[in-house]
Amino acid sequence: MNQGTVTHEDQVIPGDLFEEDDFELPDEFVPFLESREVATAMTTDAIALWWAPFPYNVRSGHTARAQDIPLIKSWYLEHCPGDQRVKIRVSYQKLLKVYVLNKLRSKAPANHIKKNLLRSLGQTKFFQRTTLDWVEVGLQVCRQGYNMLNLLIHRKNLNVRAPARRRG
Repeated sequence: MNQGTVTHEDQVIPGDLFEEDDFELPDEFVPFLESREVATAMTTDAIALWWAPFPYNVRSGHTARAQDIPLIKSWYLEHCPGDQRVKIRVSYQKLLKVYVLNKLRSKAPANHIKKNLLRSLGQTKFFQRTTLDWVEVGLQVCRQGYNMLNLLIHRKNLNVRAPARRRG
């Protein structure tokens, strides 16, 4: 810090008013929770749990231990050896059944970004927005109807005039 600058604290509290060496606690002062033990046998584990990564730092809710899933998943997805006892083969079947049911019940992750359908359609070349007068829109609809009717009549007349072909 530059020696020529004066801090805000120096302006508000003069330096000679309070020195670090002058501070003393009163004789009747008692530390907070003096009668309690600060550290126990579980203190280290609790601190480690506080700084643990995601599934381990939560106190409640659905958690799955990351070590358990990969260790047994490949085990029960394999075919059970035939020389195993019935109890082990049934365990294989039950684990596989629950795995399949969970896969069937699980939904695909939902798209969390909600999009406005009209806005996204309006950005394509097929759905354009415009401001038209009602009279102009009515005239366009009448013109399109007239053109469609002419096309239908013209096609009908061509079908009537065309001679029937014989297969021979």
